[in-house]
Amino acid sequence: MKKIVASDIDEGRVEAANALGERVNATRVSPLATLEEKNAILGEECDIVSPCGFGNVLNATTVPTIRAKIVCGAANNQLEDPTDDYGMKEKGILYVPDYVANR
Repeated sequence: MKKIVASDIDEGRVEAANALGERVNATRVSPLATLEEKNAILGEECDIVSPCGFGNVLNATTVPTIRAKIVCGAANNQLEDPTDDYGMKEKGILYVPDYVANR
């Protein structure tokens, strides 16, 4: 079974996503959650990680947890340091920069 794992700070959006059916497993993340809690979704086993909420989410702490083969999202400035891919290439992860994904 294919599934979508998502998170949002808005309970209404979480409920709307879950209303789509079994394919979606959305969870609410508190606006007061720690950064570690907010970034935990990046480590979900999946095909594509799509950071769309905040910039600077790809860094030396989060990239090692990624188990997807592709990172492609709409958030601006996803890399904490734009000169470092934090080992994604070595891990075999295809990284699509935000300016390409948003084109």
